[in-house]
Amino acid sequence: MPIDFDAPLFKTMYRRRTRRFPQGGKLLSRRAGLNYNSKEQPVPLNEQETAILCFATSGITGVTVEEIRHLLGHLTVIGRTAASPCASLTLHLFFSNDEGVFYYKTDSTDEIIPKRRVRIRTLEDRKEILEDYKKNTIKLKGRSPFF
Repeated sequence: MPIDFDAPLFKTMYRRRTRRFPQGGKLLSRRAGLNYNSKEQPVPLNEQETAILCFATSGITGVTVEEIRHLLGHLTVIGRTAASPCASLTLHLFFSNDEGVFYYKTDSTDEIIPKRRVRIRTLEDRKEILEDYKKNTIKLKGRSPFF
C-alpha cells in the first residue's frame, strides 16, 4: 500500500473520527453502544509504515535554530520531530508488533549531528526515514505465543 505523503492536512483532520480501532480489532465494553467488532481481517503495518511512525515519534529532522545554544551554552543542535525536556534528546521509543518487541534507538552523537539545516527536504530525501529505521531498530524479544 503506497503512503500518501501529500495528504492535505485539513481534509485529513475533517475526515478523522474519534473511534480508533485497528482493522480487524474488537472492543468489548460493558457500556451500551461502545462495543465494536471490525468486519475486516487485521493487516499488520508494513516496514515503511512502521518506519514513518518511528520517525514521527523521535526522528532527526536536521539542525535546530540555535538561539538557545548561544544564550545558554548548549552544544546540542539536533532537531527532532518530538520535543524533549531542556532539549536533552533523551527520547527512547519501544514498540511492539506481531513479530516482537523493539527498541528504536538514537544514533550515537558522532553520527547524529546533522550536516544540513533541513534533513528531509525532497521526495528523494524521504528514503532516509526507512534507512534510519533499518539502522536504528533493535529487536529485544521475538514473537511469543503470549504476545
